[in-house]
Amino acid sequence: MELLRWDPFREMEELRARIDRLFEEFIGSWRQREFAATPRSWLPPVDIYDDGEALVVEMDLPGLRKEDIEISITEDTLTVRGERRRPEGEERRYARSERVFGPFERSFAINLPIKADEVKASYENGVLILRLPKAESEGPRRIKVE
Repeated sequence: MELLRWDPFREMEELRARIDRLFEEFIGSWRQREFAATPRSWLPPVDIYDDGEALVVEMDLPGLRKEDIEISITEDTLTVRGERRRPEGEERRYARSERVFGPFERSFAINLPIKADEVKASYENGVLILRLPKAESEGPRRIKVE
């Protein structure tokens, strides 16, 4: 028979771990119910790069229809907004809900001249692709002092 030494700190650590698991289970399920019941904003991920001829914006928008996406452009700002809606139909009792639904809006500063009338937008497989063709820059001008 082997004698085990009693370690009160090990017992306290085990108790703390059990209490932590209990709180995590309770708070986790409460958080899921709370978030599932209320719409909230989200920020879809985006990549922006210069391909030489145009500024290209690629934005992940899974689950949206083309009709749910609104794009506007001003002299120096590109704005994309929309809303991802929960599926219509029967009421669902979620065991886990991690996908975010609700409205979103992203705005980006455009720091180079573009041809706003030639901007193209395509949407395929949940990815929005915007091509903003660059306009010819006038470059620096010399001004003669008179």
